This record gives sequence, C-alpha cells and structure tokens, in this order.
Amino acid sequence: MATVAYPEYAKRVTLSSGVTYSYTHIPAKDHKPTILFIHGFPSSSYDWRHQINYFSSLGYGVIAPDLLGYGETDRPTAAADYRGKKMAGEVNELLDHANVSKVHGVAHDWGSYLLARLNTYYRERLLSSAFLATPYRVPGKSLDVDAINAMTKEKLGFEMLGYWKFFEKEDAGDIVKEHIESIISILYPENGSVWKENMAPLGALEAFAKRNGRVPRGNYVTDEEVAIHRKIMKDEYGPAMNWYRCEMQNFNLKDEDGAGLNPNLDGPVLMAVAKGDVLSNELLINEMKQYAVNLKIVEIQSGHWIQLEKRDEVNAALKEHFEAAAKL
Repeated sequence: MATVAYPEYAKRVTLSSGVTYSYTHIPAKDHKPTILFIHGFPSSSYDWRHQINYFSSLGYGVIAPDLLGYGETDRPTAAADYRGKKMAGEVNELLDHANVSKVHGVAHDWGSYLLARLNTYYRERLLSSAFLATPYRVPGKSLDVDAINAMTKEKLGFEMLGYWKFFEKEDAGDIVKEHIESIISILYPENGSVWKENMAPLGALEAFAKRNGRVPRGNYVTDEEVAIHRKIMKDEYGPAMNWYRCEMQNFNLKDEDGAGLNPNLDGPVLMAVAKGDVLSNELLINEMKQYAVNLKIVEIQSGHWIQLEKRDEVNAALKEHFEAAAKL
C-alpha cells in the first residue's frame, strides 16, 4: 500500500475502466529512466522496498502499483476482472497518468505474468524486462493445473501447484484470514523446502492452516515488516486469489487464443532464477530462450522471495541489466 510504505510519494488514480489504483511514484532525476515494479501474490508495492530505496537513491524513477486485489487498489470479486489483457491495459493507462512513456519492467511471481502481457499488448512502453523467480509465459497457452500436478507428482514426488486448487475454493480467503498466523509462517519460511510438504501438494496448505501449523520464519522479513504487510493486506487475501481463479477458468485463454499475438520479447530480458525456489519452473525458464534473443539468465541462491532474501544480489543484477540496456 503506497500510503503506508511511501506516503510522500503515494498516488491514486481512477482509470477509464472505473477501477482505482494506488501506487508509489518517485520521479526520476538527472534524466535517468523509470522502473516499473510489478509484485506478485500475496504482496503489494511494499515488497519492492529494498529495490525502491536503492534505485531511487541512484536517481532512477520508480512506479510501483498495488495491483488489482491488493492494498488500496480496488478488489473486485469477479474472476474475469483479473484478466491479463485488462490489467495490462490498466497499467498502461496508469503510466499515461503518471506521464511516463517508457519503463524498465521488473516483476516477481504473478507479476511476471502481467509483465509478460505488457510485452504482448504494450511492448513499445518497455525499455527492458526482468523476471524474478517466475519466468515469462507466452500468450495463448492454457495452463492445465491438474496435468501439471500429475506430472510433477510423478517426477518430483509432490504436486507443484496443489495450492492453486485451494485458492480456487470460494472459502479459501476466509480460511486464510482465520488462520493468518499459520499462513504468514509458511509464506516466508526460513527453509523453502518446507513448501514441498506443507504448501505445494494437494490439500497441504489448507491442512497446514487448519491445524494452526508453524515453521520457522526467514530472517529476510522482520516482525515490523510482517506487521506492515498485514496492515496493507488487512488479512484479506481472498480478492487476490482471483488471479488464480481467472487463469484456472480460462478467461485469459479466451482473450489470447487465436488472436495472433506475438510471443517474442523484443528488448533486453533478464531472468533471475531463484535456485532454492521449490516452485521454480525450469521448463518455462528454458523455453524463454526461444522467445528472447537478448536474454541473460542469472542464478541466485535464494528461495522464492528473491528480492527480499538476496536484495543486494538482485539489485546488482538489475543495475547491470539496466545499464546494458541503455547502451543498446
């Protein structure tokens, strides 16, 4: 939530779709470019705090929205409102409102899907793209969660996307709110391997929450930061789960399938692989090579929350990426 984390730079805008977005906007200095930070689930612009502080100190401009379903941005209840094409259009309009024509796009988790769709529909706005932990996804391809779970169960010994089935349930948000301490515990673990047992498999996350499970929390988030996260989210994760529901109900595929969309990434692309992320999809990471001519892959020994856990390494990789893009 921009008003909580960066009140002096907090902005709100109601777009032509009728949706109101909250975002942080720190103007660039000395003709530096602006960076668009796109968060994932269950996050907000606050998850980019280490990057916002670092790059704004170097003179880069920053735009970091709370995406649909998060913070002070609107939280629609209909899954179809969370279509990638629609949300990409909203972010594009937000950039117009901020009077910023081009940006370096940086994304994590579900934000990587939205950055992918910005490349699909508004590629002229992107100076470069950086995907953290979660790779690019080409348009027009269905995501068969059941098939992926069956395949990963056979190959890895656990269903990688079992928690998606929990988030699809209507009462998932209420269950999370009722057992929020357990959810916070498993979201930010000291050892990411606990996700293999307590989050990823079918039924595991719901069972972990309902038994009030706990695992040691990682030192990459402090008690104060967790408190701020909870203040921003208000323990209401239900609306943001519509990102999952939208995908599982094929609303994105209906927009993209047969539309003749260009799958290629034109500009410089960085893929920062979190080597300790249980949910890392090596198949999609390798597939990026087909679509990005100017692709650099860096591997960082980190869990899923790479921008928090290895903030200095991520910042250094991003800085090098931006500087290389400026020379092209």
